Amino acid sequence: MNSTERIFLALDHKEADRVPVDFGGHLISGIHIDAYRKLLEYLGMSLDQLRIERYRQRTAVIDEAVHQLFHTDFRPLVPPFSQLVWSDDGSRETYRDEWGVGWERQKDDGDYFECRTPLFSEMPDEEMLREVHWPDYSKPSRLAGLTHRARTICKEEKVPILDLPLGLELFDAGFNLCGSANFYMMLALDPKAAEYIMDRQLEQQLAWWTQAFQTIPDLSLIRIGDDLGAQDSMLISPEMYRDLVLPRHKKLFAGIKTASRGRAKIIMHSDGAILPVIPDLIEAGIDCLNPVQYTVPGIDPVLLKKEFGKDITFWGGGIDTQSILPNASPSQVKEEVRRQIDILAPGGGFIFSQVHIIQKDVPPENIVAMFEAAREFGVY
Repeated sequence: MNSTERIFLALDHKEADRVPVDFGGHLISGIHIDAYRKLLEYLGMSLDQLRIERYRQRTAVIDEAVHQLFHTDFRPLVPPFSQLVWSDDGSRETYRDEWGVGWERQKDDGDYFECRTPLFSEMPDEEMLREVHWPDYSKPSRLAGLTHRARTICKEEKVPILDLPLGLELFDAGFNLCGSANFYMMLALDPKAAEYIMDRQLEQQLAWWTQAFQTIPDLSLIRIGDDLGAQDSMLISPEMYRDLVLPRHKKLFAGIKTASRGRAKIIMHSDGAILPVIPDLIEAGIDCLNPVQYTVPGIDPVLLKKEFGKDITFWGGGIDTQSILPNASPSQVKEEVRRQIDILAPGGGFIFSQVHIIQKDVPPENIVAMFEAAREFGVY
């Protein structure tokens, strides 16, 4: 059975020959460049092609030899980088994105870029937001090279995943443009201004996805990201989500299904404790939930499989990346992977992946153990 057959059986909630495996098929299943360097050294592989794939999170381009070694089934479609203004003073790297938001990384201990200078220092109103220059995502250059890349992936009987470009998130964008505190206040005190941001993002996203499906005939899997949860609760109340964000998510997902003529499978990424709104996301039209952060309150894999296992595919949840993968022994890693597969794999509807991007504190032997266990215990 090839990867394409295996994956679409899993998405159809049927058991294939084994559980499909994702490593770097999209942003959240990737690996930090420093962790990947250590992995290549551990495997005795060349560092000649070591390079960054996504600049903000500093994830690595995964070599095809590594994909083959770990028997992975997906390959990424990474949107071309936008025009950024970079600077480097020796101790830190900074850049400004297309909106003018400033991002910074300390070179001695910064693992990734963080938002340092939002567009607004005070809470903006709608009139101020209307003065913002929204980048144009309808340009053909936004998808340059992806049609050929997707065709090549499909010829190799793997499945491509197209990620949403950084900055085009519907809900998350408000935090970057306005700053976290300001956007939280907007949601509570001036929801019309917050809705203006989300409506502009919705308009831009729909235009971009429509163009993507017209340009890339082989496209069926896409990943959308909007973080709705924290470590112990949601970032906003379920009621606020349903009032302000959910109606726009419904329009977005429906628009994607229409643009793809029904062939799109939507992978919805949201970290954290989002149990209260999982039924809302299902009703809105998602197909897959990522990353299944099962160590936070409410995200109990047994409960999720029982309550929602017939409605969505769980994409992730293969092993915790905050505590277990960095700190456990290889044998403990394998046992955790076995446990998670035993819970989530029966009946299909499960794609194996670690919970989030593998960071530089993860020993390479644990990464190898994780994929060995996925191969061993993922057989149906």
